[in-house]
Amino acid sequence: MPFLSAQGIAELTGADFVPFGTEIGRSFGVPAYSNETSGLISDEINENLGVFSGMKWQCVEYARRFMQTVLGATFAGVYGAQNIWFLDTASRLEDGASIPFATVPNGSSDALPEVGSLLIYPISENCPFGHVAVVVKADPESGLVYLAEQNWDSRVWPKDRSYSRTVQVEKTSRGTYFLRDESGEQILGWKTVGLLTSRYPKFSS
Repeated sequence: MPFLSAQGIAELTGADFVPFGTEIGRSFGVPAYSNETSGLISDEINENLGVFSGMKWQCVEYARRFMQTVLGATFAGVYGAQNIWFLDTASRLEDGASIPFATVPNGSSDALPEVGSLLIYPISENCPFGHVAVVVKADPESGLVYLAEQNWDSRVWPKDRSYSRTVQVEKTSRGTYFLRDESGEQILGWKTVGLLTSRYPKFSS
């Protein structure tokens, strides 16, 4: 049987999702993989750069692997994505040193999240462990923040696009930014370590 890409599988089957472990997209060189269905818990542990990245192919695993690969940092194991919100520190891969892991509540900042920030969703009916997505671009002119992630819906990202979806940016009367997800899911805010390097200076849309 000839090899089919994730895009090819989706087009051939008409499915809304593709099989577990299939690459569905990539951003900043970091591939995202299908978890097939949001409720699937694989109990398979993944490693990246010789360190723990998380359970295949949960949203937290992608967020941690992106941070490791692009920012050279990682964060502790958590029971569900929502609990990333409560971490005060991350650690640098180079020497294991603790570094600040800033918490920015949605609607509180006059600056948009920087590339590599983690958008955190709370526990809800549709997200029983919460959700985390990586910010890969924030554009105040278009009013959009661009996200990369796993296990949101496990659909293939649109062809030739290095992000999975976007959320809307609103400017409040106080001059701060509020991010709104069209799905109706609440966004707590974002976490950031502020370590983006010049190795990846540009975003490929």
